[in-house]
Amino acid sequence: KTSRDGQRRYHFLLFTDALVYARPKVVNTSKLELKKIIDTEAILVLPVPPGETHAPGTFRLMSRVKSFYVCAGDEEGACAWMEAISAAAQQRREQQGTSITENNCAIIPAIDDATACHICTKSFGFLSRKEFCGNCGNAVCASCATEKLRIPRLEDKTLFKVCSNCAREIKSQRQYGVRPQNRSPQRVRPGASAQR
Repeated sequence: KTSRDGQRRYHFLLFTDALVYARPKVVNTSKLELKKIIDTEAILVLPVPPGETHAPGTFRLMSRVKSFYVCAGDEEGACAWMEAISAAAQQRREQQGTSITENNCAIIPAIDDATACHICTKSFGFLSRKEFCGNCGNAVCASCATEKLRIPRLEDKTLFKVCSNCAREIKSQRQYGVRPQNRSPQRVRPGASAQR
């Protein structure tokens, strides 16, 4: 799996209803530490977009909750994994009667060499960690990514850390309606009026 810290080795386990990935424990390398379980229904497997350079055998694994690049080591291994995951995901979507597109998936953060926050231009370093906005994917500092919000286009209730610009935009796009009040039926005494 390719992350902002570079490539990390994970073990992927594919089941009919879930894709599980875990990494070896630091102390006991024969045991695995669970990282995430993703419902196969919500997975989309895509090749690396043209123009992007990655190691051979790399593909995109996208879902509503998390999206990232996976490096299978070689092209043959990548094709086998892509086919297996795609088949399991398609079968699960057919059973559930659902669909998914790239627009319904979480953004893969840009693995770039950004040295400063996209918003306040504060330099990243020991005291200022680089964060990635779950909505736009830009690199921002922790001070500019303080909110966790639901991203409407993802159709998921997961909260994502977002930058202050995206938080403002998401909040401005929300439409607030009047909710019906859940009152219990009012008892009316004989001869009394039902109106308040």
